[in-house]
Amino acid sequence: DVNGDGSIDGRDIQAFSTCLLTGAAGCECGDINGSGDVTMSDLPLFVNILLNGSGPCSGTGPICTTCQGDANGDGIVDSRDLDMYMSCLINGGSCPCTQGMSMAEMVSLLLNSPGLCP
Repeated sequence: DVNGDGSIDGRDIQAFSTCLLTGAAGCECGDINGSGDVTMSDLPLFVNILLNGSGPCSGTGPICTTCQGDANGDGIVDSRDLDMYMSCLINGGSCPCTQGMSMAEMVSLLLNSPGLCP
């Protein structure tokens, strides 16, 4: 919810674009990967959240602070997170919700605690 209206929808696109292009203040929810800035690395994560209609951003910090294993930031721990986790392992990048997790821990989380983030 980059524009702060309480909904994740198409109205967030302009706010995200402004954050991406200008680095304006108040863009914490646009920093989806938790890198500290809104960059092109946040764009695919933003699109994923926009298309799925959910995301755990509270507006007070990085989007991935409360849901361990939600690598793609869509608010759901599922097999799509394993794809993102593997991409981060192989290609590098920022996956704050899986940072420091071993493959065994990620697989265990997916098998034992799938579903919506708390």
